[in-house]
Amino acid sequence: MTTNSKFKYYMYLMDLNGINVKEGLLYYTSSHKVVKVRYSYAVKREVEGVIEKAREAMKGEVRVVQKASKCFNCGFYTYCRPKIKGGIAFA
Repeated sequence: MTTNSKFKYYMYLMDLNGINVKEGLLYYTSSHKVVKVRYSYAVKREVEGVIEKAREAMKGEVRVVQKASKCFNCGFYTYCRPKIKGGIAFA
């Protein structure tokens, strides 16, 4: 999850709690850049879509198929325990 995505989620939470959000400023300390992030209906739907995908994954409704090398370097490997066949991981 990117910093921008986390910021969108934070704005979404503010919106859910009745705080009117139109935009926010995100400051990157390493590059000393300020990025304006707008909050709109489309952003709200995007965040809700990500939340729904996470819920599906938690219920086991989502199957992940990817290169096994990605799984070996993942912090969730011991919990996920994917089946590996021919260099492909099925979780």
